[in-house]
Amino acid sequence: MNTVATNDRFSEEEILKRAAALAKGEDEPGFILNIPRDEVYSMAALSLLCALYGSKSEAITIIEGARAFFPSDGTMGTIHARICRLFEMREELLEILVSTENWAEMSCEDRLERMEMALEEGFYEQLTREKSRLGIIPAHLTERHKNLIARIPVVENRNLNCKYS
Repeated sequence: MNTVATNDRFSEEEILKRAAALAKGEDEPGFILNIPRDEVYSMAALSLLCALYGSKSEAITIIEGARAFFPSDGTMGTIHARICRLFEMREELLEILVSTENWAEMSCEDRLERMEMALEEGFYEQLTREKSRLGIIPAHLTERHKNLIARIPVVENRNLNCKYS
């Protein structure tokens, strides 16, 4: 007899339902496992702290673990990108910048930070892609955005139809 193990939190039916949603890509592991996103953000913050203290292996291990729970979370992706920049892991940084799947859930701050990273690393094609996805700039970020745009090489500084709130 093939049965699914149950625990105190989930019935067999709930486990099967959540596993099916995960397999279909409808939910992320953190949601399926009922892990609070704030706790995972704490893990991401710890990984950045490890990176700032020079503990590359620990920082990468922790952020990759945190991202495994919520792989499409833009904030955690941005933290991962910061860590890659700190350790001069250019290929990994570009992969993170390119692989962002869920722009709708990314904050404008994260988008601007990713644009700044792309500019500073010379990833102009990625910068152009991210710039086109930016949308409306909140008032508190207007100056930061204008400063960023001013730093983009003239060749790249076209089609900047940005709207400010």
